Amino acid sequence: MKTYEDIQTMDQLSQDDFEGHGSNLTTTFDISADELTAQQWELWSCCAYNEPNLHVLYFPTCGRAGVVHGGDAAWTDADSVQDAIERYFGDDDKEMSN
Repeated sequence: MKTYEDIQTMDQLSQDDFEGHGSNLTTTFDISADELTAQQWELWSCCAYNEPNLHVLYFPTCGRAGVVHGGDAAWTDADSVQDAIERYFGDDDKEMSN
């Protein structure tokens, strides 16, 4: 995956769905359990053919998102899940912001 347009499927996951595949939400996104319980969040899994999944943890109330794609989480301000992915890939000259 190199752009948002490369994504073939996007599925919203629960914490149980994500952790049921052997991943830990707090470790993967380097976030505390307290931060997860204190705010509303959405977890998305995006995939393209023969690529590792890209995961987005999005906090709509504060407009922050963490993106993980085979490495450490990258965090940015974002207006939506799509905006976070576009910033991660640099689509339309968008940039990650701290």
